[in-house]
Amino acid sequence: MRARLAAALTAAALLGALAVTQPASAAGYLVGPDISSYQHPNGAAVNWDTVYASQSFAIVKATEDADYTSPTFRGDWTKLQAKGGIRGTYHYARPSGAANDALNEARYYISVTGTLRERNQLPPILDLEETGGLGQAALRTWIQTWLTEVQRLTGRKPMIYVSPGFWDANVNSTAFGSYPLQVAHYTTAAAPRLPVGWSKWTMWQYTDNATVAGIPAATDHNRFNGDLAALRALANGAGGGDLVGVWDPSGHSFHLLAANAAGNSRWAFQYGAVGDLPVTGDWDGNGKDSVGVFRPGTDSGTFHLSNDLTSGTSDYAFASGLPTDLPLAGDWNGDGKDSVGIYRPSDGTFHLRDALSEGSSTYAFSFGPDNTNLIPLAGDWNGDGKDSIGYYDPATSRFTLTNTLGGGDTDYTYVYGRAGDQPFVGDWDGNRTDTPAVFRPATTQFLLANAQGGGDADITFTGFTADQVPLHGAWG
Repeated sequence: MRARLAAALTAAALLGALAVTQPASAAGYLVGPDISSYQHPNGAAVNWDTVYASQSFAIVKATEDADYTSPTFRGDWTKLQAKGGIRGTYHYARPSGAANDALNEARYYISVTGTLRERNQLPPILDLEETGGLGQAALRTWIQTWLTEVQRLTGRKPMIYVSPGFWDANVNSTAFGSYPLQVAHYTTAAAPRLPVGWSKWTMWQYTDNATVAGIPAATDHNRFNGDLAALRALANGAGGGDLVGVWDPSGHSFHLLAANAAGNSRWAFQYGAVGDLPVTGDWDGNGKDSVGVFRPGTDSGTFHLSNDLTSGTSDYAFASGLPTDLPLAGDWNGDGKDSVGIYRPSDGTFHLRDALSEGSSTYAFSFGPDNTNLIPLAGDWNGDGKDSIGYYDPATSRFTLTNTLGGGDTDYTYVYGRAGDQPFVGDWDGNRTDTPAVFRPATTQFLLANAQGGGDADITFTGFTADQVPLHGAWG
């Protein structure tokens, strides 16, 4: 990644830079590579599908100075964006005493990368390896100016990449310790040496000579200081919540957004068949939601579920329920994987199963009146890590929800939306609690609320067409 870093490291540290092949869980750390044009010898491509089979994240060089874009950035970033895994970019700093140099470099970087506010995008990274002839005081000012401008442009607090030797000799300040640190210290020690001003590291680049399957050259390699939930939180450019999508019944296709705002779909693909009913969930427990359908048959229904956001064969297919049932999906037992269930309008019963296979219901109970017009809902209403159920009455625009899988008492009931709205729910603000939303076909408007109750919408935007069915999920 950083071609000049080796010169700033001690010989003792360089002894630790041995070639390694390290899976994502080795040594208890989540790991990921740094990629620049050096990892594309003679134009060789990186196979990102292979990379992500063993890595938890990837970072690519975007820009340098105020006018240079890495020649391999756009190709790599386009593929990473399409793949949707946890990914980041960095800017190689070329400080100088020229007027507005830090501002110009910051603005150029973000003009190339965008605001980095989508789900699974790591915060902006400042790669600091050169002084440009600036003294300590001037370099501190340059760094702070760059960081402040990037945060203004993106709304995200940047990360600083630096070696302890460079920082202590050329910056020597304790004023930056609140910024996430990607420390470059090539060593076989159990932990890196930290620069002045930091008491902990977020990422540790521990070698520049790793072998990673799918990358055609040795690469810099990083360890993340935390678990997968912490990595996802760091990469929550979209704010951490669920994202909106729709199902197009006439085209049997999914259209899924990368941010809860007006714009084009990030993922759009056909799945299932005309007449199917959509479901979404995290079927394999990888922290990312995917899609599926419930297909009414002659005598029963069948679920067809996929682990990928593409047209293709189903990863799970099994019979469940009756042709007139309505599908649900949720993590009923809190094991981190979603399963499915059905709501039977004819008698107001829910039938939920903890396994993605044909079989008896794990939970079967009544909740609410016998009313064929009710729309079933599933979500984690109280943030306990387990999904429960509820329903929406279109005649009164009322949500009625329970925290208990067993036909217990109503825990929340309120009016949200108005006649003609289509209800759905999601964790819109990333607080691990699902709250109400409606899609208003008359205006193609989405109205998302961050709290249980009948208050105003916290997020509103328009998109799609009136005949489509609203969905939610953590697509990235």
